[in-house]
Amino acid sequence: MSARFHLPILALALLSACGQPTLNLTGDGSAVGARIEVDGKDAGEMEKRVYSRRSSKVMKPGQVYAAAKIRLPAGTHDVKVTAKDGRSFSARLDVAGEAALGVDFEKGSLEN
Repeated sequence: MSARFHLPILALALLSACGQPTLNLTGDGSAVGARIEVDGKDAGEMEKRVYSRRSSKVMKPGQVYAAAKIRLPAGTHDVKVTAKDGRSFSARLDVAGEAALGVDFEKGSLEN
C-alpha cells in the first residue's frame, strides 16, 4: 500500500479521536500520583505539573498541582480517584463533550 493511502486513514483516525469526549481532572499537590478508575477499570494516574503562568487568585508560579486527561465514550460514568495513602472519592457524571472534575484530598471532595 502506498503512502497516499495511509494519509487519509491517519487523518480519519486523528479526527475521530478529536471528537471523543474528554474528562479533565485537576487537583492540588496532594493528588499527584492518585490512581483514576472509570467504570471500575484503571484509567490512569494524576500527573505532577508545575504552574508556570502569572499569579492568579488560586495559583502562583512554581506551585505544584496534579492533572489528568482521559478520553472516554459519551454517557454516564462512575469515576473513582484514590490517593497514594488510600483515601478515595467517587463521582457519577454524564459526559457528552468535555467534562471536568476537581480533586481535593485536603477537603475530601471530588467536584465538577
